[in-house]
Amino acid sequence: MDALAPISPEIPSFSVTKHDDQLVKDYGIQLAAEMINRIAEHNVVPGFHFCTLNLEKSVQRVLEILGWTGTTPPFHNRLIADTADNVIHPPTCIDVTEFIVTPITATSTATIGLGNLPASETEAGRGELNNAASWDEFPNGRFGDYKSPAFGDQDHWGGPAMRNDEVSQWRHPKTIDDLTQLFIDHLHSKIATTPFSQTKLSPESLLILRHLEKLTRRGWWTVGSQPAVDSASSADEVFGWGPRSGYVFQKGFVEFFCTVEDVDAIERRVKEKGKGWVHWFAGDVKVR
Repeated sequence: MDALAPISPEIPSFSVTKHDDQLVKDYGIQLAAEMINRIAEHNVVPGFHFCTLNLEKSVQRVLEILGWTGTTPPFHNRLIADTADNVIHPPTCIDVTEFIVTPITATSTATIGLGNLPASETEAGRGELNNAASWDEFPNGRFGDYKSPAFGDQDHWGGPAMRNDEVSQWRHPKTIDDLTQLFIDHLHSKIATTPFSQTKLSPESLLILRHLEKLTRRGWWTVGSQPAVDSASSADEVFGWGPRSGYVFQKGFVEFFCTVEDVDAIERRVKEKGKGWVHWFAGDVKVR
């Protein structure tokens, strides 16, 4: 291990990239490739073993950077220009000729490349080059496939599998009041889960906490909700997600249990007071 000690580089703060899953992943891939290169240069191990955990994309990219796939290594984007003289203020440490391509060469390369794209064996219209293989790469992706191994252990309904210690927090409720208190305790983070919410209350829910508590004490046990958001920064500590320099929009909603009589009352109130801004959906055990 002494020989490996100087191999590990310092890992910088993720304050800039933490909101962008792809940037974090890109950094990890580049870091892995650099570490493997440095270990290989020291001749301290005879080989390398990669574990994909059924998510092979990152390992594939590491191998491509290392040049171990037998394919053409990925190349950087280049500027289309007639000569290097047309490039304004090139960095002194860079050979500009490696970063430009003439219009004729660019056209020829694109024509040949598009003509030799491999046929897709997956469903058309999904993912890059009609390949859906990269859609489930992130464990917190909002649009990924819940069956992806990135999401960890699943229950029968696609949610995180419950642990025994989580179930024990529910204390075997036997009355309506017991159930109401169970949901109230979840709203106030006294328990981490409920039978219908497998995670702790998200920070954004604090903005509507008093409304959620009012509904729950009424017997309308809330199981899902979010406040309305209008153009929050994608780097926002509470609402942000995805690449930086973007904006987040979301419609406010709440999901809860109630009686058939309450549904009828809600329908009447929406018609009287909703002014076209409020929409609702209801279903019962008979899926009506």
